[in-house]
Amino acid sequence: SQHLMVLRDAGLVQDRRDGWNIFYSVTNPGVFDVLSAAQSATGSHGAPRTHSRKIENCPCPHCNPVADAAAC
Repeated sequence: SQHLMVLRDAGLVQDRRDGWNIFYSVTNPGVFDVLSAAQSATGSHGAPRTHSRKIENCPCPHCNPVADAAAC
């Protein structure tokens, strides 16, 4: 995807290849705070998203809600 390539080139996501599959993950979980602030500032809150499953070692607050507490 061209959009993911731009995000990867900007250092916002990293990719991991497994055979034909490419998995992307956010490099800095603080990006979720920035997105939340942007949504609040613009009043544009999209439909809530839910993960169908938790992803092991994922730093996002949905998969690992205690990640920030563990870093303290």
